[in-house]
Amino acid sequence: MLASAVALFGVLTAANLRLFGSLLAPIYLTFAIEFFLRTLIGYVAYYYLFPSDLGDPAFLDSALLLSMLYAATFFAGVAVANAPLERLVTRISSLSVTSSNERAGAMALPSAMTALAVGLLALAGLAVFGGGGTLWVTDTRAAYLTYRSGFGFLWSLFASSIPLSMLLLVHLGKVRLGWRYLLVVPAYLMLAYFTGSKQTLLAVVFALLVYRHYYVRPLSTARLGVVFGLLGFSFVATTILQGSFETLFEAMSYFDYIHVTAKYLEASNSLSAIRGLGVASYLWSFVPRGLLAGKPFEYGTVLINSYLFPGAAEQGYTPALLEWALAHLDAGFLGVAALGFLKGQVVSSFFRVWQRNLDNLFLFLFNCQLGFMVFNMPGVYELALLLALGTAWSLKKLSAYRVVI
Repeated sequence: MLASAVALFGVLTAANLRLFGSLLAPIYLTFAIEFFLRTLIGYVAYYYLFPSDLGDPAFLDSALLLSMLYAATFFAGVAVANAPLERLVTRISSLSVTSSNERAGAMALPSAMTALAVGLLALAGLAVFGGGGTLWVTDTRAAYLTYRSGFGFLWSLFASSIPLSMLLLVHLGKVRLGWRYLLVVPAYLMLAYFTGSKQTLLAVVFALLVYRHYYVRPLSTARLGVVFGLLGFSFVATTILQGSFETLFEAMSYFDYIHVTAKYLEASNSLSAIRGLGVASYLWSFVPRGLLAGKPFEYGTVLINSYLFPGAAEQGYTPALLEWALAHLDAGFLGVAALGFLKGQVVSSFFRVWQRNLDNLFLFLFNCQLGFMVFNMPGVYELALLLALGTAWSLKKLSAYRVVI
């Protein structure tokens, strides 16, 4: 089973290089994160290194097989161009400012600093109202694990402001990443450190890599392979230094998505009462808890968590599952296949339109989100889309009125 999955990963990697020419295509990044890190690495960790943590290994095999189906249908969706969807994306992107705008350069630094100021205010609010106080400076990881859940929207705003600020600066300012690269990277990495999130740190690095590849100078596949290897080593080293794990092998268990999903498959017969309601319940994510105190803690994918880990959601503990788990809950393997194809269509449509309009700020921002979740926002993509489009539209309006922030 594992050999077949590895072979499929290799075939789809080759297909991506043939279609899009780079491992930095957002299409490939979203595939590699889900299929390689969350699925294959997790499978190896729990099947071979920590078998005592498993229930019935057959369910881990079933999860791997469904992930292979999801990956294959994802690339089937990628390979088929969707002209109507691309036209819709083009129309939406027309609301955005572009780096070719004559005032774009003048807005780059002020808009970047404004985004950062909003984020720092959110951090201050999080420290005061969410708790933790100076712990957000002295021990960011402890603060992240302990005090984030109560006012998570403030943490999300802070974490999102860092890559947003950086991307506004480099895209609108048309930064060539020469000597300035040595200033941009450490500054934003230092800010990302205070989120307590390794994902935010990696988002800064990946965002700059994508910008350099598409706007400055393309990076070869061989060089990217080395970079990915160094990033992987850095990630593992960070988890060990933080005390989360003691060894490299233990660190592999961090990618427990497939393990948790296997637990779901094992218990799926007990979830018949909510089968078919999972996707519909996700609509609760659009209702602020402050406006409706009775809002349930379990909805969408977390419905599954409520059965696997009762009461955990109220405490802010929601172990992640693979992307297709909710679709499988509602519609079985057909739901998995349909979700894979649909996501492939959406991601590739945004990418193709972006490649024809590289100067469009919205397309640049949202493709970064599609590739590696650069904006740490709840939900699937809707809030990140609103952030990217709202920012790009506001700057277009400001440029039209010749207002400098």
